[in-house]
Amino acid sequence: IYAGAGRESDNFLLVTVGTGIGGGIRIGGKIHLGMEGRAGEFGHMIVAMDGRPCRCGRVGCWEQYASATALCRMTREAAAAQPDSLLARQIREAGDVVDGRTVFEAARAGCPAADAVLETYAKHLSVGLNNLTAIFRPDRIVLVGGIFREGEFLLSRVRERCTDPYLVEISALNGQAGLIGAALLLLLASLLGQGMNMYLFKDYFNSADMLSLVGFAGVLPMLALAPFAAKLSLVPAVPNRIFQSSLTGSSLPGRNIPASVFSPTCA
Repeated sequence: IYAGAGRESDNFLLVTVGTGIGGGIRIGGKIHLGMEGRAGEFGHMIVAMDGRPCRCGRVGCWEQYASATALCRMTREAAAAQPDSLLARQIREAGDVVDGRTVFEAARAGCPAADAVLETYAKHLSVGLNNLTAIFRPDRIVLVGGIFREGEFLLSRVRERCTDPYLVEISALNGQAGLIGAALLLLLASLLGQGMNMYLFKDYFNSADMLSLVGFAGVLPMLALAPFAAKLSLVPAVPNRIFQSSLTGSSLPGRNIPASVFSPTCA
């Protein structure tokens, strides 16, 4: 792990909250993939017997109560139940549009109905987090998703209900974890050589595709992340000559790259 809140943790969980709930598991310094690489489906942990039906075919799944989709549903339900509330009025003024920010805007404006929604939502979110804490005993649990841009306004409510509140924190990457991770993967692949390229993507591309992928398509993220990589101590230093060599197609340590690899025709 080279960036973000889990960088210094050998045992931590990533919980992604959006349309559903997903996650990642790091145990003993290694990412745990599970059978078929499907570990981390936290959203389908059952939290309510005979609860709401889920798209997976079961009932009572965590994501039916604690995803951003669930929060939007709860917001609409509260507005319908209290049509004279500030929350309901804001939704009408927005043309009946509800998103993850709607309830927060009303709650910050002092709407009791919106505040009640957030309290209930925080309770649902904490139930799953407490389950994960009991099962994995991680160093920390990192929350990722657009709704966590609300910061302490949401996090404080969640922590109040967590058995180990000090473990729970919001991602430090401001919702850019996927983008940064993808770019770092390309950077690592290019720095470590063709053999690593083949290993990282072996299940998805053949060898010809590989050189194209980490060729021209990798140049821009590599250049953009050069200072970032050095700052993160991804490598002791990222010499400019490496990136200059990449653009010219000349030799890198332990690797000869033909100039055609960096041609737009290979992208």
